[in-house]
Amino acid sequence: MDTRRVGVRFALALAALALVGYVAGADRVFDALAGTDAGYVALAVATSIVSLVCFVETFVHAVSVVEDRGMRARATYLAGSFARNVLPWGNVASATLVTYAVSRDANTGYERALAAVAADEYVTTATSFVAVAVGAAFAVSGGTGDLATLAATVGVAGLAVVAGVFAVAHARPRGLVAAVTAVTDRLQRVAVRVSPRAATVLDRENISARLTGFDHTVRAIAADRVRLAAMLGFCLAGWVTLAATLHYAAAAVALSVPVSLALAVVPLAGLAAIVPLPGGIGSVDAALLGLLVLTTGEPTALAAAAALLYRLVGFWLHFAISAVAVAFAPIPLDFR
Repeated sequence: MDTRRVGVRFALALAALALVGYVAGADRVFDALAGTDAGYVALAVATSIVSLVCFVETFVHAVSVVEDRGMRARATYLAGSFARNVLPWGNVASATLVTYAVSRDANTGYERALAAVAADEYVTTATSFVAVAVGAAFAVSGGTGDLATLAATVGVAGLAVVAGVFAVAHARPRGLVAAVTAVTDRLQRVAVRVSPRAATVLDRENISARLTGFDHTVRAIAADRVRLAAMLGFCLAGWVTLAATLHYAAAAVALSVPVSLALAVVPLAGLAAIVPLPGGIGSVDAALLGLLVLTTGEPTALAAAAALLYRLVGFWLHFAISAVAVAFAPIPLDFR
């Protein structure tokens, strides 16, 4: 990795974050943080860690079809999470690197690893939309929704959506092949800047020749109801506990954000990570602040304090854990 480029990107991200703080009124934000409730902070930290574990386990179950070493898969996920937050266009670049690492560790074809990683990405994305829809429905209807009710509702809706799409993929593989080819074309354009070797593997002709293995992997995941249910369950639990993290972080600064509302806000704010700043620093914070002000009607400084605290335990804590994992169980992030 080009550490100089990474440093510049982080400097720009922190400048964007400082701008958000300036707009919100730094003095008022610090005043709101001064009365932080330590008990709620502890709950936010606990639910944040649980959410990370859930997303890790979703990935482990997805790649278990090709890689049966759970600890190695967990280390790969955390390395990919670290890469996603430091590399340019991290979401795409990290997917390329993680797929390469899984194929190498499992000593299997790249296409099979790609299918497993794509399944994890799909379940995570699909369930985020389910979380937004369920959370928004509860919020609009005036219900606050306790954790148990929300989890049950999200589970039923998520099962229908995810299982439905996997069923279509299982029955109509040609459409899936076309979608995969389109995705890998985009991945290759990014990968050539990060890893020429990985970019070669992602060549369209190479991918087309290997899609038989991809199809077999997708079919294996779709046919294994236990694995699919585990992926779905862990991922949905990840979104619900991440929403609980925002709920408790807001409560720590005396801002009321029902879990149902948080369930809708968290994935929506995460969309701002498309801005090419590491970890969406600055962009996600601004989106989260705007959504909290819009949905709660509370003062900007109070919403900013809640957003800052949530990002501290919901992003920076995860980033620190992934950095430690990379340091002590390294997965190479540069395959040139």
